[in-house]
Amino acid sequence: MHEANEMRKLRIFGLFWGLLWAIAAGLLAPAAFAEQRDAAVGGGGELYTVQADLFGSLFPGRTDVDPATPVLALDIARPGGPPQRLLVPETNGTSVESSPSVVFEDATKTVFLLWETRVDSTTSLLTLASYDGTRWSDQIKILGNTALAIKTSPQMVLTRDSYLDAAPDGVPFARTRTVLHVVWAEQSPSGLYQVFYSPVVLQDGVYLGTNPIYNLNSFDQGPASPAAATSPGLARALTLQGGQDGQSVVAAFTSQLTNRMMSVAVNVLPRQLGIYADVMRAKAIEIGSRVGYPSNRQTMANQLGAAAVKYGGAFQPEVVQAVVARVTATVLRSDGTTSLQVLAEGLHSVIIEIGVRLGGRGVRYPFANSTPAAPPAPFIAEVGSGLIDGNPAPTHLFCFQLAFTYPIPALGLDAGAVDGIQMFVSPAADSLMLAWQSRPAGSAGDGGSAGPGAVSFATTRGGDWTPVYHLQLGGGMDAQHAYRVLEQKVR
Repeated sequence: MHEANEMRKLRIFGLFWGLLWAIAAGLLAPAAFAEQRDAAVGGGGELYTVQADLFGSLFPGRTDVDPATPVLALDIARPGGPPQRLLVPETNGTSVESSPSVVFEDATKTVFLLWETRVDSTTSLLTLASYDGTRWSDQIKILGNTALAIKTSPQMVLTRDSYLDAAPDGVPFARTRTVLHVVWAEQSPSGLYQVFYSPVVLQDGVYLGTNPIYNLNSFDQGPASPAAATSPGLARALTLQGGQDGQSVVAAFTSQLTNRMMSVAVNVLPRQLGIYADVMRAKAIEIGSRVGYPSNRQTMANQLGAAAVKYGGAFQPEVVQAVVARVTATVLRSDGTTSLQVLAEGLHSVIIEIGVRLGGRGVRYPFANSTPAAPPAPFIAEVGSGLIDGNPAPTHLFCFQLAFTYPIPALGLDAGAVDGIQMFVSPAADSLMLAWQSRPAGSAGDGGSAGPGAVSFATTRGGDWTPVYHLQLGGGMDAQHAYRVLEQKVR
């Protein structure tokens, strides 16, 4: 049954160009992304901000909650209208909420909130919620690698795309997919901070019900750098930004495990690619069983090649040709000792690999390393929700790629003489900037700063770092403005 459903989906993907026309006509939303900030602007010019404070300070005069209770409030300022302040549901309990941020999705006119919920001195979790102008969504809890750990520096980027699916009667219809990419730092039992990533997938606005967690530090398998140990402040100075297109994000951070700065790119692969790979896996088992695999491998290869063409209508001819060539070669190369199931799984992986390498959303980040090295192979993760009516639920493919690693620069950032360390990375992951404010010049380990009246910064250049430069503050330039200017310089 599941196989038949997937076959039906592939048949209607011949209408792929109709989907592109619909996007051009404005009927479907093209791929897009939005990044979190302390404030977000809505499609009607309204301004959304979120605050964490005591209930009595945010809602003076109200008596329904103890004034000393820490809560979150969403403020909405509409052009020409009175300001509105809303209590974020379930934040008026005994937990303490902090580090809130917002991002607005234009297509659904929905504002998403992310914050840290501190349960006690050793335990916290991350919470996601949304507000569409009339009602709040159910909250989504992200426990992290372990619930018994403090989560810091939570960040969020939103991506969105559309694709064609098929109803039970075979009639095509458009689906939307929103992914909330969430990263944070978490202190391990050893005391070292590690960075984690979790994709929260909403299909047509409905949460899949699962959001796996990935340790981004694990993608750097190189030896530890001889540089000085990474300070907790630098380890928490992570960043998450939109990538080169509307379906990728780039996370940059410093690993306390290797004392190296690193960046990992995450791409949301087209849903059609997963369906294509699933169908070809099923066809491999069907055809192989019919022709008597491992005998008659040439016949199997020919029929699988024809199936790849038949069900590849959603893709450019060059992609389909590559799939045909790799699929037939893989079957013919089999020595007959590989089971049919294992061969089919291998073909499934081959098709996804081709999609990653040749697709417009494939990883194309130049790998940068202070010592020449080949880029590590991408890691493909499948995110789904188990079974629906006894059949495997649709899975969504994510491609992880280590984009670069650099030794920690010798800038005095670990000497305890700097404040406000921030990190910025380019969408192509080929440039990284560190920016900070230093304490009074002449103090121990001041990093060659220009003093507290400046924001200092350095940028990667090849396999090394530029000298330290300084943006003087004053004359309308405060530290917050300076950081934003530097971020724009990298992007």
